[in-house]
Amino acid sequence: MMASKVTVKRQREIVKNSPHVSVAFREGVILLDRNFVTMAMDCGAEAILDDLRNGHGGSNGDHRLPQQIRSVLEGRCGSEWDGTQLSFNVGGQGYSCHAFMVRPETDAAPLITLYLKRELSLLDAVQQIASEYHLTGREQEALMGIAMGLTSKEVAGQMKISPNTVKAFLRLIMIKMGAGSRAGLVAKLLDQNGLRCNSQVVTPFGGHR
Repeated sequence: MMASKVTVKRQREIVKNSPHVSVAFREGVILLDRNFVTMAMDCGAEAILDDLRNGHGGSNGDHRLPQQIRSVLEGRCGSEWDGTQLSFNVGGQGYSCHAFMVRPETDAAPLITLYLKRELSLLDAVQQIASEYHLTGREQEALMGIAMGLTSKEVAGQMKISPNTVKAFLRLIMIKMGAGSRAGLVAKLLDQNGLRCNSQVVTPFGGHR
């Protein structure tokens, strides 16, 4: 229980300081040639690359392939790229990458397709739900506690309010989210897939390395 209390306390401080934080794009696709030159990417991949570069002191708009991905691909021959999977951590945030070979119907050379994913934490999911359903900071705290498996009494102790007030917060959240029970709230939270770009346009690049 002590670990849960620490986590809820930390979440409360984060929500209090930034109650309307949005979750960045957390998945995207990059197309590379066999020399690992970026040919095109969607807006989700571009956001993730910016995220990775910022974690290493880089700047936005840098579309070079991150070294932790490139080094794995360079260590394998072309026939081994297909199906390559790796996970890595930058600044405490987890990421995963799956590599696939795309073979055009024409005689053009195959392209390497990278599917990047920014792993969504429980806090990210709560903040995303809060943005979508306009939850207050205190409602976010209550939802976070319930999602972690705490009882109303335990959440009340962390929020320094009564269990009845916690239940009142949960009823308001259910109304906003259209859920009929606590289980329904948690199910909606777990079903979140991250913010999506309204226009999944693949943007070409001219020789960025």
